Amino acid sequence: MAEQRDPETPKKSSGSSSPTRYGRPEPVDYRKYIRWTIYGVAAGYTLLFLIFNSESTDVSFVFFSTKLPLFMVLGGTLVMGAFLGAGALYYVMRQKDKEAQQARDEADKKAKHGHKKSRGDSEWS
Repeated sequence: MAEQRDPETPKKSSGSSSPTRYGRPEPVDYRKYIRWTIYGVAAGYTLLFLIFNSESTDVSFVFFSTKLPLFMVLGGTLVMGAFLGAGALYYVMRQKDKEAQQARDEADKKAKHGHKKSRGDSEWS
């Protein structure tokens, strides 16, 4: 009598140690290929940017001046802008956290003392 097998379970082939799969093939994750394509395009663009902006330019700092490749000047400006933007974002978020903490403390104080609403109290104040 022939042995019945579930078609979804892998079957070992006679000459190979790896199982073969029956049924539908595994779905291909195209996002992985798209991501690596984008990385490759970005790397190529960066390389071309470095090649086309490799000539030196005079950079005048407050107390001295020097010659630097243009891509280093642009990259330094980018890094300084990123730090300034991150610092400003941190400052704004910290201020909002302080305001939220003050509002929570005030609400806790009112709840602890059994503050009852009067006519003039609004829900949002």
